[in-house]
Amino acid sequence: MNIFYLKLKHTLANVTFNIEYFASGLFRKDPNMWIFGAPLGQKFADNSKYLFLYVTKNHPDITCVWLSRNMDVIEKLRKNGYSAYHVSSREGILHSLRAGCVIISTSLWDVNRSLIRGAKVVQLWHGTPLKKLLVTSKYRFRNHKLMLRFWLFLRSLMASIFGFEAEHYDLTIATSQESRTTMLSAFDELPAFRSNMNVVVTGYPRNDVLLDAWWSDDNCPYLENIKGIVDFTFVICYLPTWRRQDVGRKRNLLFDYGFDIDEVEALLTRIDAILIMKVHERGAELALHPEHGDQKSRIFTPSDTALPDIYPLLKRVNILITDYSSVYFDFLLLDRPIIFAPFDLHEFVGLDGQELFYDYGEITPGPKATDWKGVLEFVERNLQSDDYRIQRKEICQRFNEFRDCKSSERVYNIIKKSL
Repeated sequence: MNIFYLKLKHTLANVTFNIEYFASGLFRKDPNMWIFGAPLGQKFADNSKYLFLYVTKNHPDITCVWLSRNMDVIEKLRKNGYSAYHVSSREGILHSLRAGCVIISTSLWDVNRSLIRGAKVVQLWHGTPLKKLLVTSKYRFRNHKLMLRFWLFLRSLMASIFGFEAEHYDLTIATSQESRTTMLSAFDELPAFRSNMNVVVTGYPRNDVLLDAWWSDDNCPYLENIKGIVDFTFVICYLPTWRRQDVGRKRNLLFDYGFDIDEVEALLTRIDAILIMKVHERGAELALHPEHGDQKSRIFTPSDTALPDIYPLLKRVNILITDYSSVYFDFLLLDRPIIFAPFDLHEFVGLDGQELFYDYGEITPGPKATDWKGVLEFVERNLQSDDYRIQRKEICQRFNEFRDCKSSERVYNIIKKSL
C-alpha cells in the first residue's frame, strides 16, 4: 500500500510539474530580468554568485534576482541591498515566470525549474571537467547500456509530449578550448544536451575574485575569525573531491591514511601555519573532534554553513592539498604550490567506477602523496623550494585561456548577445 501511494504521489507530481512547465511558456519574458541560483538553491556561491555581483554592480539596466531555498541566504542578501526571494514565494514565482534569462551553476534545481519555459538558460557549471559526469561514468550504468538508452528515450518522449526537458541549457561556458572539448563530451550523453547548445570559452566568473576584480566579494569572515584564535603566517587548505556513499565503501580520508593530529599540529606550529580542511558537500566526512574550541589547535574543519564559498579563502591559501577536485585548475591562476593526495586512486577510478578524462599523472603539476606522512613532508619542502612552477604554468595555459579578471564581463556580453 505504501509503495502504491508513493508511486501515485510521484506520478501526480510529474503531471503537475509538466502542466506548470507548459503554462509558464505562455508568459511574456523580459530580456532585462535575470534570475540566478546556486547549488540546489542552498548557497550564495560559485560562478552564478560572481556573475550576479558583477551584473548587479556594473549593469543597473538588468534586474538581477537571486532565488534560494535557504532563508538565511535570502535575509543576508537583502541586508546587503540585493534582491533575493524564496523560489516558492509569490515574488520568486512571478520573477521566474517573467525572467528572460536563467543563470545556474549546477542544475535547474538551483531555481524554480518548472516555471522557466521560454527563458534562455545559462549553465555556468562548477568546475573544469576532470571527472566524468555521473551519467557518463561507468558506475551508474555499468554493463547497462540498454538502461541508459531507455532512460534517454523516456526523456525525449516527455519532451515531445509535454514540451518539457528534464535539464536544458542554451549556453554553457568553459575556461579553455581544452575544457570546452571535455565539456561537450561530458554533456553529450545527458538529456540536457542539445546538438545546438553553445559552449563558449570565457573563463569562470568565480575566478575573478582570485584575480582581484574590484567588484567581487573577497571578504572571508571565517579566516578573520581564525585570526582571533591563533596567529599564523601560512594558510594550507585541504579540499578533497566528492565521494559516492552508495558503493559500500565509506573511507575516512584522514585516519585510514595515517593522519596523526599530534604530528600535524607539531608541523603547523613549527612552520607557523594553519590547516583548513573543507569537505565537499557530497563528500566523505573529515571527522576529527568537535569544532576546535581548543585555543592551541591549528586545524579547522568548517561546515558548509560556516564556509559556503571557498573562493575568498582560496585567494589567501599558500598551499593547496587536493585529490581529484577540479578546484586546482582555478588555483593554478595564483601560481602557488599544489600537493596532490590521491590516496584512493585505484578505488576511485576502479572499484567505484569514476572515470577521468585524462591520465591523472599527466595533468597534476605537483608532488603526489600516498598518505598523510607524505603530505606533511611535501608541505615543509614546498615552503622551502617550489619545484613545479614550470609544470604549473604549462597546465594553467592549457586549461585557463584567460588570466585576467574579466571572465564575468565576457559571460555577460555573450548572454546579452544571445538575448
